[in-house]
Amino acid sequence: MEVARSKKDLVVSQKKYVINLLKRGWDEWLFPTDTPIDLNVKFRNKEGRLVDKGQYQRLVDWLVGSSLPSDFNPTTIQKILNELSPESVRIFWESKKFEGLTDKVEPWYGTAYSIEKASPSTIQAWMSSAPNENLHLPAPNVFIPTNLSIKNAQEKIKLPVLLRNVLYSKGIFKINFDCPHASNSPETEVLTDLFTRFLMDYLNEYGMINADDFSLVFYSYYARVAGLRYHVTGYNHKLRILLETIIDKIAKFEVKPDRFSVIKVHRDDFKLNVKLQLVALIAEQAAFRQLRSVEQLGYITLLRLRNDSGIHGLQFIIQSIVKDPGHIDTRVEAFLKMFESKLYEMTKDDFKSNVNALINMKLEKHKNSSEESQFYWTEIISGRTPKFDRREAEVDALKKLTQQELIYFFDENIKVGATRKITLSVRVYGNQHLAEYNSQKSEAVQPNTVQIDDIFSFRRSRPLYASVR
Repeated sequence: MEVARSKKDLVVSQKKYVINLLKRGWDEWLFPTDTPIDLNVKFRNKEGRLVDKGQYQRLVDWLVGSSLPSDFNPTTIQKILNELSPESVRIFWESKKFEGLTDKVEPWYGTAYSIEKASPSTIQAWMSSAPNENLHLPAPNVFIPTNLSIKNAQEKIKLPVLLRNVLYSKGIFKINFDCPHASNSPETEVLTDLFTRFLMDYLNEYGMINADDFSLVFYSYYARVAGLRYHVTGYNHKLRILLETIIDKIAKFEVKPDRFSVIKVHRDDFKLNVKLQLVALIAEQAAFRQLRSVEQLGYITLLRLRNDSGIHGLQFIIQSIVKDPGHIDTRVEAFLKMFESKLYEMTKDDFKSNVNALINMKLEKHKNSSEESQFYWTEIISGRTPKFDRREAEVDALKKLTQQELIYFFDENIKVGATRKITLSVRVYGNQHLAEYNSQKSEAVQPNTVQIDDIFSFRRSRPLYASVR
């Protein structure tokens, strides 16, 4: 773990959590209990044959039984907690900053290291300068069921039948909220989508938003033409509690300003997307030829599209042992100036040829069902409104695109000095370029430029830090 620039905060936060444990103690509900296994549950091997449940349980006990406590013992737990004191802590700190400052070498891999003892004054300094963070133990999860029994079917059936007509007894519920204004206009559709996203975000406090976490109860939302549909499925034992919680959140719904800036819908403009894709297609081979073949900056030289949570852009990746990162940045800028001339001088036939090439790539059929499934799931989990006919929509946008529109897009967003461009340069210096690193680090920061020395502090200073997206 690289904690050179945040060592104090990390250590102190852990210490405060331990202190909370010591003060609060350990409730019995936090103790892991046996998960009930219903007699109807069957275990099968790869061949489909039933496996004896007792044999399965004995196998699990043999694997982990010796390491799992079987009884709740507050005395033993408190004894362990008492050992978690600041005086007995052991911290492993890995960093290249310690190169040349160590006095030991481990025998297996030859890794250099040192051992230092934290003085009482250092420990006291950690505790006194601790940030005021709201660290706390988790609250009980009221949605975890304990009744996992399954109803036996008396006879084989082909169609669904009603087992019992009792309130809150079924395993799947669908509640429709009919709202005729939900799809009256693009604006109301966006507001409806925002409402569902806010509700999902506020329910995150219960920690069951993702079914992949193997939660026994999960929930999801689907936008409907006439309103909203709320769908919940799971073991019926605690579904009523979950439903009441959701209804309460809806009844007391409010828009929190700090979450609005995080959750608001990202712009998904097909025309902007294809413009960026076309620029990347035209520039890709030219960048490889100039930066790798002609200038020979490095064996790995890539230009590709990048999409970070809906923020689209171009990415240059160059790994070089002959030139330092600062020099490479200047060569990328020089290439963009050269490409600018190439784009301006492109003939109408060449422009049309590149457009057709991108169209043909988009119209290629999926090679297999896995590739097709991945395409659709990317739309579902992207956070934007799913557009399953995205390729067709982008092809339509490409057919309407003019050469002048592409040039205007390049001038505004990509060219050197573009008014809307934001550039992030990540520089990694090797040992052979330490002199250039020290020289460039001492240079004055250019206008409209921010030098990021502490990545963690910079991230925390951003308005959307800790965004769920």
